Amino acid sequence: MPDDRRELGRASGASDREPKEFARAFNTFWLAVFGIALLVFAVQCTARLQWEAVWAWAGWGALLLFILARSRDLLRSQTAWLQGTVLNVEDRSGPRQCDLAAPGKVRCTFSVNMRGDPDFPVLILRDALTGDRLRYVLKAPDGFPLSPDDVRAIVSALERGPAERAARWLRYNAL
Repeated sequence: MPDDRRELGRASGASDREPKEFARAFNTFWLAVFGIALLVFAVQCTARLQWEAVWAWAGWGALLLFILARSRDLLRSQTAWLQGTVLNVEDRSGPRQCDLAAPGKVRCTFSVNMRGDPDFPVLILRDALTGDRLRYVLKAPDGFPLSPDDVRAIVSALERGPAERAARWLRYNAL
């Protein structure tokens, strides 16, 4: 039996690497500075028993959730491959897979980012058999978007099943 494994993100490189890396580093630095300043303000308001402490802690919690979501989408390294219509994704939380021709649930969105950060399409799937959730940010391990050939392979696998709407969304937004 021939091996129909297709590695995703192998030939994705682009030439404008410096501005994107600078923007990401700049955003990360100012998020950290703002987060520390907000934390100091929240602690100070709490120590003085001021009512503003409630808003400061709520703002700090919201900022922390945003930072975690942004790092999940932009900083987490994922390797992925298609084997037939089965999408396999491996990251630090372990390997997961979902058959794109028969997913239980499919949702498409964009990555959480800030102005200047790269914007990547995200494919969120729930396996019909196991119920496992899979979140795949369509970017290569080097941080660049997937090549159009890789996106077409994913779209073609989605079109074999009941997920034509997700396939249309990916074709429109990722190609």
